[in-house]
Amino acid sequence: MTFEGFPLNVDLFWWVQKLRNPLLDAFFTKFYLLGKGGIVIPVAGIVYWKFRDRFWLFILGLVIESVTVQGLKHLLNQPRPGLFFKDFHPLEHVYHYSFPSGDTALAFYLLAFFWKLVSIPWRVVLILYATLIGFGRIYLGAHFPLDVLAGAFIGVVSYLIAERIFERLKRKGN
Repeated sequence: MTFEGFPLNVDLFWWVQKLRNPLLDAFFTKFYLLGKGGIVIPVAGIVYWKFRDRFWLFILGLVIESVTVQGLKHLLNQPRPGLFFKDFHPLEHVYHYSFPSGDTALAFYLLAFFWKLVSIPWRVVLILYATLIGFGRIYLGAHFPLDVLAGAFIGVVSYLIAERIFERLKRKGN
């Protein structure tokens, strides 16, 4: 059963699609790579180097985020816009398991993880990064707005759950 086709979700999707132009196409067809799982390796290196005491928290949150996203994708099996709409040609050709957006979940997880660790200018960069990843998922035609909102929620909540677990484990260890 598909639940992606409600009017607000579809209308917002088409509103974003109307923004397509060569400059944004060029930007988002490259920028979206910063939301892919491969970004985790260099980021994990940075966390280990600069915030070693929070490294296992970082890993725990990533596991929670990934398992949640993949579990929901397989459980709910929602179509991507490229399959949902006839004659629609996404800029990123992905077709299975739309809900939720894993790239957005990862971006918002990184935002939440680093929020307390960095200065205000870096927080602005993180907000911009996560927002552009989420918006780009819709712009590229890979996701509906609902997928992106769910991904953002999962990313932040995954961090909050991991932080709570991590703090409890630290208290038990002392």
